[in-house]
Amino acid sequence: QYGSAPTDTTNPASQLPLLTMKLGAWRNSQVRDAIPDDLRNYMDGLGRSDLGSSLKVMRDQVGQRGWDAAVGAMETALLLTGRIDEASVAIAAARAEGGSISYDEPVDLSVYDAMLERMA
Repeated sequence: QYGSAPTDTTNPASQLPLLTMKLGAWRNSQVRDAIPDDLRNYMDGLGRSDLGSSLKVMRDQVGQRGWDAAVGAMETALLLTGRIDEASVAIAAARAEGGSISYDEPVDLSVYDAMLERMA
């Protein structure tokens, strides 16, 4: 009667594939309830087309990197760029996944600063 595939209502990410096609369900979705307030408020203010695009970015990133990494990357992209787009979210997710680079010695870029000052 309701289909042969089981549904998982405990994981908000399981709603993403259908939610990208049924945008009207956004307000009552577990996805909306599970994301941080600033991200939720931003997505609540989007038009239908932009909401669909943002949900597709979320769906794709969750598939590649998992829920926490994708939501964190979306939050970072929003904070840094004021919007959510595939490139910004992918970069934020990759950076978070890779971590920061640790150097044995402090990096001194003053040589490059001096060179640029002479060129100006």
